[in-house]
Amino acid sequence: MLETLIQRMETLAEKCPDKLAVAFKSEGLTYSQLYEKIVDVAGRMKELGVKKGDRVPFSALSKPEMVVLYLAIQYVGGVAVFVDKNATPKSAADIYRDAGAQIFFTDKPMKDQDDVNVYSLRKVYAEKGAREVSYQMPDENELAEMIYTSGTTGRPKGCMLTYKAVHSIWKNTIDGVGMQESDVTLLPLPLNHSFALRVLRSCLYLGATVVLQNGFTFAKEIENNLDRYHCTSIAIVPASVETVSRQMQEMFPDIMGRFHYIEVSAGSLSVEQRKRLTSQLPNTVIHNTWGSSESGGALFLNVTETVKNAPEKIAALGRPLDGIDVITLDPDGNAFQSDKAHPGRMAIRGDMQMSGYWNQPEITAATLKDGWLLTGDMIYEEDGYLY
Repeated sequence: MLETLIQRMETLAEKCPDKLAVAFKSEGLTYSQLYEKIVDVAGRMKELGVKKGDRVPFSALSKPEMVVLYLAIQYVGGVAVFVDKNATPKSAADIYRDAGAQIFFTDKPMKDQDDVNVYSLRKVYAEKGAREVSYQMPDENELAEMIYTSGTTGRPKGCMLTYKAVHSIWKNTIDGVGMQESDVTLLPLPLNHSFALRVLRSCLYLGATVVLQNGFTFAKEIENNLDRYHCTSIAIVPASVETVSRQMQEMFPDIMGRFHYIEVSAGSLSVEQRKRLTSQLPNTVIHNTWGSSESGGALFLNVTETVKNAPEKIAALGRPLDGIDVITLDPDGNAFQSDKAHPGRMAIRGDMQMSGYWNQPEITAATLKDGWLLTGDMIYEEDGYLY
């Protein structure tokens, strides 16, 4: 069986008990404190009736208590269901009902949603569980998490991720970006999104430090976290690169250049952005990653290295890692050798892919075919790179 995050937290609590695991502003938990809180909250959740296999939605706050709750759910054998912290009461209730949940951990008012059984996230985090709970090792094909995505249908779709898929997602991220145990990663992204979650999981699995931040609204907060925690990396989306650049103005190279590396995902950097960033930040490695809720990060490109050593490939989307297969499909769904003049629909395959959409067999059947995950992206291949 693959090592789970719960096993890893127990190991790290013994290996590096005093190392900072997760922080938000001045609040932080070491690995020993994190594991202790996970066990406490797991005991309290058991008292509240959470049991193996239950889907448990919760507000995905960018705070340490969210990380504890997420892992405590898995400690008791539940399925973590991430809900946008800014979701309307109706949107949150829709996910609760779709998942067939029995309890929702949040501190947001759930006006006119009387059927939703709400319990305070802050309260369950503060309470100490009276019942001791032993951790039961799950099967690698058991459901671990659900990430809801609206896609283009409007109705939320719960991407089902098994323990095997989650393990593969963090392995791909660690290998694709070259993450290290010494990293202190700034994570100013919503924690119900695939990109943020895979970075969070990867940091925790490695025994690195993750610093949470509530978005990019104030670039000053990035500088504050750099000063306070000496962050070595940051996860960011392309649009936020521009927001931060406008806010920092002429200080952008000095501030952002303090990061050893920057991972950009949830969208592709334009060629102009790639040239500008590698010029402005010559001592910072820029990574661009393609991923989705259904696959996690799957295609990786070291933009800095590409600009230096293979500038003709500057526009590439990336390359798949070992263990990830990619093919292009024609309009009839047949695989073919694509090129710039003849692109095709991208299909990928690997241990990281979802097992389907929760309670939506028709959409699942249209998305997963013969072991392949069909994406909505049109690509072509050239010299091992995808575009």
